[in-house]
Amino acid sequence: MGAPVMLEVDSVRKALDVRGAWLDVLDSVSLSASDGDWVTVIGPSGCGKTTLLRIIAGLLEPDDGNVFVNGECKHRLGSAALLPQSDTLLPWRTAVDNAVLASEIAGIPRATALAEATRLFERFGLSGFETMYPWQLSGGMQQRVALMRTFLSGRAILLLDEPLGALDPLTRASMQDWLLAVWNELRKTIVLVTHDVEEAVVLSDRLVVLTPRPARVLSEWSFEDLPRPRSRGDLAFMRRRAEILAVLLGGTA
Repeated sequence: MGAPVMLEVDSVRKALDVRGAWLDVLDSVSLSASDGDWVTVIGPSGCGKTTLLRIIAGLLEPDDGNVFVNGECKHRLGSAALLPQSDTLLPWRTAVDNAVLASEIAGIPRATALAEATRLFERFGLSGFETMYPWQLSGGMQQRVALMRTFLSGRAILLLDEPLGALDPLTRASMQDWLLAVWNELRKTIVLVTHDVEEAVVLSDRLVVLTPRPARVLSEWSFEDLPRPRSRGDLAFMRRRAEILAVLLGGTA
């Protein structure tokens, strides 16, 4: 038997009120993720990727269709951890206090959360920086703390909205490799939103490509034939990246 299905998005539709006018955002979008899967969603800017993550997280309800998290359709709020694109650390809290914030909100005892955070600070390459404030950390280190907070939430499903988008190219590539290593160890189920085709191919088990708004699933890709770790200079890797980019630019699968 395969891994159990952790997430199922079934024919979700959503329209949003934008300055008094209804804007169709999602049009019958479906995807799924099994336990330990890494599924990436990519598509043009403004096509509804963030809206999709907010629906999965239970912050929005679909107008039509269903979302099942751990087999549960209702009461999804809090069942998956969302790292928003605009996420920032609280400047008055130290790195370790920022890291355990989601755990505290989830009701995990502080001593338990601190013990787990202490273990992960070394794994996340942040040992020795526990008492630093966000302004004392580099951009990449701040993102590691924000990602650690998401991992420490106690949720099996992590929803990551462009978590590396603000980083420079060299730091971003390094963070991709690091994030993959952490995921490979902790084996959370991840749904990642990104605009970066290379990032999607480096990290994902599967890729879902969306059309311009209102978003529909244009194509789906599996990377089972590209064993990890994946070399960005490998011919098969570059060919797959080019094929996906051609679909995005052409708008047809």
